[in-house]
Amino acid sequence: NEKISLTPGFEFRYDDGYYQRYPTIKRIKSGVYSQYWDATYKQYALFLQGQLKPLDILKFVGGIRFDRFIYDVSNSTADVNSGRGSSSVISPKIGLVFSPIKNFDIFANWSKSARAPYMNEVSPSSSSQKKNFDIEPANISSWDIGFNAFIFDKVQFTFDYFNTDLKREIAIINNEPVNIGNSERKGVEVETKIFILPELALYGSYSWVDAKVKNPQNPGQDKVIDVPKHIVKFGIEISKEFNRTESFYGELSYYYISGKYYYIGKATIPVKGPDFDRYNLNLKYKAGKLNYFLSTVFIPRKYSSEITWLNGSEIMINPQPRWDFNLGIKYEF
Repeated sequence: NEKISLTPGFEFRYDDGYYQRYPTIKRIKSGVYSQYWDATYKQYALFLQGQLKPLDILKFVGGIRFDRFIYDVSNSTADVNSGRGSSSVISPKIGLVFSPIKNFDIFANWSKSARAPYMNEVSPSSSSQKKNFDIEPANISSWDIGFNAFIFDKVQFTFDYFNTDLKREIAIINNEPVNIGNSERKGVEVETKIFILPELALYGSYSWVDAKVKNPQNPGQDKVIDVPKHIVKFGIEISKEFNRTESFYGELSYYYISGKYYYIGKATIPVKGPDFDRYNLNLKYKAGKLNYFLSTVFIPRKYSSEITWLNGSEIMINPQPRWDFNLGIKYEF
């Protein structure tokens, strides 16, 4: 039915694993465990989503989801905090799309979701902290509004403003998951794609986000760490089909993220990590059952990485090769 539709669903997730932390000398264990969990985690989910289109220019979308989380934890460093527990949450969402004219849509969405508790939230590694297997999932509330347009049958353009509230946000500080407080993110995302020719297109996107902690544990540390403020991507792509068995695809792109912020100790002025950018080239040529491909990545900044973190008072990076080539041939039987 084009006017109304409903889709039910069910999900199940099961994890079984352990986490250990201990001192080492030359990669050999040299002391007692500071953290040691052996745990199983189960998640059951039921959901229903649908849409209603009362008019050709108006569409409503929505849904509801029920999640139940079950934990069974053996805590070797604080046996008193071992145990079992469960929690559940109901998450609704609703949205609408208004299309006053052809190729122009205005949209708005609101939703609630949740994050399952971390292991150290339900079963702390220190016996001086009490276990809390009945802790509620951390709520996440978000909304956004924007529009998309297809202009002159050549230009796609999308604008989106979003706002997200997170309860008990977890950040990794000195390799430890830490509850930094309740946070808010607000930002803008812009995307465009220009079809110069049927086979040739330019594309680009930009996102800006302001991530703040509402109630920081250390006064003045109101930035959410490890979140880039600016992300930029643009490129050019070409695709050509010569016949049913022969085709070519090429893409050259540029990607940039601004440096992420971190706090050292209780300092209120954050330090900024390195900016990161990357160039990508991808070429693919298919002739019959043979596929030829070449991909190249170039990272111009010597001491830079998309992944950074704080270790003590130093910002660490994940080393990346400045050049990376991948060349090959694939045969399809």
